[in-house]
Amino acid sequence: MPKTLQPGACYAGRRADVVAKVYSLEREADQLLQQYAGAKMHGRLLSRLIYEHHARQQAKLAERQRLQERVHTALGSAGADSGTPRGE
Repeated sequence: MPKTLQPGACYAGRRADVVAKVYSLEREADQLLQQYAGAKMHGRLLSRLIYEHHARQQAKLAERQRLQERVHTALGSAGADSGTPRGE
């Protein structure tokens, strides 16, 4: 009978920063995974895709915050200008 690992322990020969996961994939997705990554490269490909997706999400968030600041600044300066009487 296989020995049960203690919580947080990693398998022998596996890097400490690697976690084993079990996923279900659609058949077509599995075929694409086989096409783009060799038999032992699935985890590496999925890791890279996750990192790239995270980087894109962070860039979108930064852009959204930058645009919100510009809108806030524009509305703030427009609101300050609207309080002054014109033509007097």
